[in-house]
Amino acid sequence: MRKQAVVCVSLLALTIVWPGWGQTTFGNIEGVITDPARAAIPGATASATNPETGISRAVTTDDRGFYRIANLPPSTYRVSVTAKGFATAVQNNVRVDINQTGVINLTLQPSALEQTIDVEATVSGVNTVTSEVGSTIGTKQVNELPLNGRSFDLLIGLIPGAAPAGVAGLGFTVNGMRAGANNFLINGTDGNNNYFAEQINGHSGVTFTSLGSASIDDIQEFRIVTNTYSAEYGRVAGAQINVVTKSGTNSFH
Repeated sequence: MRKQAVVCVSLLALTIVWPGWGQTTFGNIEGVITDPARAAIPGATASATNPETGISRAVTTDDRGFYRIANLPPSTYRVSVTAKGFATAVQNNVRVDINQTGVINLTLQPSALEQTIDVEATVSGVNTVTSEVGSTIGTKQVNELPLNGRSFDLLIGLIPGAAPAGVAGLGFTVNGMRAGANNFLINGTDGNNNYFAEQINGHSGVTFTSLGSASIDDIQEFRIVTNTYSAEYGRVAGAQINVVTKSGTNSFH
């Protein structure tokens, strides 16, 4: 009896599945902190703050002056760097998009007094860290561009390499792949509707789920990765459409 109990416990342990957190919705900010002589500044504190929610994350630079603030929800951030003997450097309007890494290199100026140097310029959204090819559709485009039936996935047609699938124009082929080969993600989780066969509606995806038309106002942005995407994506060989919903801010509206 005891042996059977041990076997049952072992089988139960093998059947427990721990949920995995997908990384496809978060972005990162990284860079190198130096002094005016281009020497690295180790031990500096780099932080990213979301002005809309007040959430802040901080890391410390390594011996190379390198820092990386990971797993940031898509939004606009204020990056500040402090180090003993230097004036605080601040970079405003740092945009973090879905699964993108922004590079912010800052130079700290020596200062014996408490001083802050603000940079108001908007940072370029060009991805210089990974080789993936894709486009991000923001809130303004989702809300203001005309959509037939409020189906936000019609905006996939804006990206290079996308074309309507079939005579009825249901779904899109991207880079010559079948319409049913597109992978839809909602906040990093599976958003595909596999109850509709491809020959019926032209594609599977969130158009035929509750997020397709009823909740278009809940979409913050979505990213379409069309080529050379990393192993964190999977399932199909077509485009990867990753939707992020709005999370709210500290301001009532």
